[in-house]
Amino acid sequence: VLKPPTRTPANPTTPPTRAPSPPRAEPSRTETVDDILRQLEVANIAFNAPKSLRLHGTTEIHLLLSMKESIEQLQSRITAAGEKEGAKVRISNQVSARLEGPGFTITKITEDLQAVSRTERTEWKWEVTAMQQGLQRLHLTLSIPVQINAKEIPRTIETFSRTIEVDVT
Repeated sequence: VLKPPTRTPANPTTPPTRAPSPPRAEPSRTETVDDILRQLEVANIAFNAPKSLRLHGTTEIHLLLSMKESIEQLQSRITAAGEKEGAKVRISNQVSARLEGPGFTITKITEDLQAVSRTERTEWKWEVTAMQQGLQRLHLTLSIPVQINAKEIPRTIETFSRTIEVDVT
Protein backbone atom coordinates (compact mmCIF):
# COMPACT_ATOMS: atom_id res chain seq x y z
CA VAL A 1 0.00 0.00 0.00
CA LEU A 2 1.52 3.30 -1.03
CA LYS A 3 1.41 6.10 1.50
CA PRO A 4 2.23 9.77 0.90
CA PRO A 5 5.63 10.87 2.22
CA THR A 6 5.57 12.38 5.69
CA ARG A 7 6.60 15.99 5.98
CA THR A 8 8.28 17.63 8.92
CA PRO A 9 6.99 21.16 9.57
CA ALA A 10 9.53 24.01 9.69
CA ASN A 11 8.59 24.64 13.33
CA PRO A 12 8.08 21.24 15.00
CA THR A 13 6.02 22.73 17.84
CA THR A 14 3.41 24.20 15.51
CA PRO A 15 1.27 21.62 13.74
CA PRO A 16 0.79 22.22 10.01
CA THR A 17 -2.55 23.65 8.98
CA ARG A 18 -4.57 21.70 6.53
CA ALA A 19 -7.83 22.51 4.79
CA PRO A 20 -10.56 20.07 5.76
CA SER A 21 -11.09 17.32 3.23
CA PRO A 22 -14.43 17.24 1.47
CA PRO A 23 -16.61 14.32 2.51
CA ARG A 24 -15.89 11.28 0.38
CA ALA A 25 -18.45 8.72 -0.65
CA GLU A 26 -17.16 5.28 0.28
CA PRO A 27 -18.27 2.40 -1.92
CA SER A 28 -20.45 -0.11 -0.16
CA ARG A 29 -18.75 -3.27 1.10
CA THR A 30 -20.70 -5.36 -1.40
CA GLU A 31 -19.48 -3.24 -4.30
CA THR A 32 -15.90 -3.54 -3.07
CA VAL A 33 -16.04 -7.33 -2.82
CA ASP A 34 -17.79 -7.58 -6.18
CA ASP A 35 -15.13 -5.37 -7.77
CA ILE A 36 -12.42 -7.66 -6.40
CA LEU A 37 -14.23 -10.76 -7.65
CA ARG A 38 -14.43 -9.29 -11.16
CA GLN A 39 -10.66 -8.71 -11.14
CA LEU A 40 -9.71 -12.31 -10.30
CA GLU A 41 -7.68 -14.11 -12.94
CA VAL A 42 -7.75 -17.76 -13.96
CA ALA A 43 -4.89 -20.20 -13.36
CA ASN A 44 -4.40 -23.95 -13.59
CA ILE A 45 -3.65 -26.28 -10.71
CA ALA A 46 -2.60 -29.90 -10.43
CA PHE A 47 -2.14 -32.10 -7.37
CA ASN A 48 -1.77 -35.74 -6.42
CA ALA A 49 -4.61 -37.57 -4.69
CA PRO A 50 -3.56 -40.84 -3.06
CA LYS A 51 -6.40 -43.39 -2.99
CA SER A 52 -4.93 -45.64 -0.29
CA LEU A 53 -2.42 -45.48 2.54
CA ARG A 54 -1.32 -47.84 5.29
CA LEU A 55 -2.11 -46.95 8.90
CA HIS A 56 0.79 -44.77 10.16
CA GLY A 57 2.08 -44.64 6.58
CA THR A 58 3.24 -41.31 5.22
CA THR A 59 2.87 -39.73 1.80
CA GLU A 60 3.37 -36.30 0.29
CA ILE A 61 0.65 -34.16 -1.27
CA HIS A 62 2.03 -31.78 -3.88
CA LEU A 63 0.02 -28.90 -5.39
CA LEU A 64 1.22 -26.77 -8.31
CA LEU A 65 -0.39 -23.57 -9.62
CA SER A 66 0.50 -21.76 -12.84
CA MET A 67 -0.94 -18.99 -14.98
CA LYS A 68 1.11 -20.17 -17.99
CA GLU A 69 1.30 -23.96 -17.88
CA SER A 70 -1.60 -26.24 -18.76
CA ILE A 71 -3.14 -28.68 -16.30
CA GLU A 72 -1.46 -31.54 -18.19
CA GLN A 73 1.96 -29.88 -17.98
CA LEU A 74 1.53 -29.33 -14.23
CA GLN A 75 0.36 -32.92 -13.71
CA SER A 76 3.49 -34.23 -15.46
CA ARG A 77 5.67 -32.33 -12.95
CA ILE A 78 4.14 -34.03 -9.90
CA THR A 79 6.15 -37.08 -8.83
CA ALA A 80 4.35 -37.83 -5.54
CA ALA A 81 2.21 -40.99 -5.35
CA GLY A 82 -1.47 -40.97 -6.26
CA GLU A 83 -3.74 -39.99 -9.11
CA LYS A 84 -2.95 -36.61 -10.66
CA GLU A 85 -5.92 -34.25 -10.64
CA GLY A 86 -6.28 -30.76 -12.03
CA ALA A 87 -8.62 -27.81 -12.30
CA LYS A 88 -8.97 -24.19 -13.35
CA VAL A 89 -9.21 -21.78 -10.41
CA ARG A 90 -9.68 -18.08 -9.82
CA ILE A 91 -6.72 -16.36 -8.18
CA SER A 92 -5.29 -13.00 -7.16
CA ASN A 93 -1.69 -12.05 -6.42
CA GLN A 94 -1.84 -14.09 -3.19
CA VAL A 95 -3.29 -17.57 -2.71
CA SER A 96 -3.66 -19.65 0.41
CA ALA A 97 -3.74 -23.45 0.10
CA ARG A 98 -4.79 -25.65 3.01
CA LEU A 99 -4.95 -29.40 3.46
CA GLU A 100 -6.93 -30.74 6.41
CA GLY A 101 -8.27 -34.09 7.54
CA PRO A 102 -9.17 -35.35 11.03
CA GLY A 103 -7.88 -38.89 10.38
CA PHE A 104 -4.39 -37.63 9.51
CA THR A 105 -1.41 -35.82 10.93
CA ILE A 106 -0.57 -33.17 8.36
CA THR A 107 2.71 -31.27 8.37
CA LYS A 108 2.98 -28.35 6.00
CA ILE A 109 6.29 -28.19 4.15
CA THR A 110 5.53 -24.82 2.53
CA GLU A 111 3.63 -21.81 3.81
CA ASP A 112 -0.15 -21.69 3.35
CA LEU A 113 -0.24 -18.13 2.00
CA GLN A 114 2.04 -17.41 -0.94
CA ALA A 115 2.53 -14.68 -3.52
CA VAL A 116 1.65 -15.85 -7.02
CA SER A 117 3.88 -15.18 -10.02
CA ARG A 118 2.54 -14.65 -13.54
CA THR A 119 5.55 -16.49 -15.01
CA GLU A 120 6.71 -19.04 -12.41
CA ARG A 121 4.89 -21.97 -10.81
CA THR A 122 3.74 -21.64 -7.22
CA GLU A 123 3.86 -24.82 -5.15
CA TRP A 124 2.61 -26.20 -1.89
CA LYS A 125 3.62 -29.46 -0.19
CA TRP A 126 2.36 -31.36 2.82
CA GLU A 127 3.52 -34.54 4.54
CA VAL A 128 0.49 -36.65 5.45
CA THR A 129 0.46 -39.55 7.94
CA ALA A 130 -2.64 -41.77 8.29
CA MET A 131 -3.73 -42.03 11.93
CA GLN A 132 -7.14 -43.76 11.65
CA GLN A 133 -8.21 -46.81 9.68
CA GLY A 134 -11.09 -46.88 7.22
CA LEU A 135 -12.24 -44.42 4.60
CA GLN A 136 -10.76 -41.05 5.55
CA ARG A 137 -11.11 -37.66 3.89
CA LEU A 138 -8.58 -34.98 3.14
CA HIS A 139 -9.92 -31.52 2.28
CA LEU A 140 -7.87 -29.36 -0.08
CA THR A 141 -8.93 -25.73 -0.37
CA LEU A 142 -7.59 -22.68 -2.12
CA SER A 143 -8.63 -19.21 -1.07
CA ILE A 144 -7.59 -15.64 -1.57
CA PRO A 145 -7.34 -13.12 1.25
CA VAL A 146 -9.13 -9.87 0.52
CA GLN A 147 -8.80 -6.69 2.55
CA ILE A 148 -12.14 -4.97 2.17
CA ASN A 149 -11.11 -1.91 4.11
CA ALA A 150 -7.72 -1.46 5.78
CA LYS A 151 -9.48 -0.76 9.09
CA GLU A 152 -11.71 -3.82 8.95
CA ILE A 153 -11.43 -7.57 9.27
CA PRO A 154 -10.20 -9.24 6.07
CA ARG A 155 -12.45 -11.52 4.08
CA THR A 156 -11.37 -14.82 2.56
CA ILE A 157 -12.87 -15.97 -0.74
CA GLU A 158 -12.69 -19.70 -1.37
CA THR A 159 -11.84 -20.38 -5.00
CA PHE A 160 -11.41 -24.18 -4.96
CA SER A 161 -12.44 -27.07 -2.70
CA ARG A 162 -11.89 -30.78 -3.21
CA THR A 163 -12.36 -33.78 -0.94
CA ILE A 164 -9.83 -36.57 -1.43
CA GLU A 165 -11.02 -39.95 -0.16
CA VAL A 166 -8.23 -42.18 1.13
CA ASP A 167 -8.70 -45.82 2.15
CA VAL A 168 -6.47 -46.39 5.19
CA THR A 169 -5.67 -50.06 5.90
